[in-house]
Amino acid sequence: MVRDDGKALWRMLVEWNADETGGIIGFTPDDDRLYLLSSLDANTARLIDMPIAGDGKNVIAEDPLYDVGGVLTNPISNHLEAVAFVRAKTEWEPLESDDP
Repeated sequence: MVRDDGKALWRMLVEWNADETGGIIGFTPDDDRLYLLSSLDANTARLIDMPIAGDGKNVIAEDPLYDVGGVLTNPISNHLEAVAFVRAKTEWEPLESDDP
């Protein structure tokens, strides 16, 4: 649940039922979106970002057979660096980044 300011009412941003995987990873660098792990509308857990102020989502990383098992972010810029898929063993894949 989120609210638009300190005086606004709380509203539901996203929810998962017992059959789905999901959780919040953190905020995007501009604080306008959330990074989430979610199996909503998918067969596996994938990395998405979702705007806090509105609807929609952007799939950042997914695998049709395997769940995302971890996310690596830059501790200074909060940009995503890599995502791990849990296959026969954990495999990290770098993500494109604007960071030098």
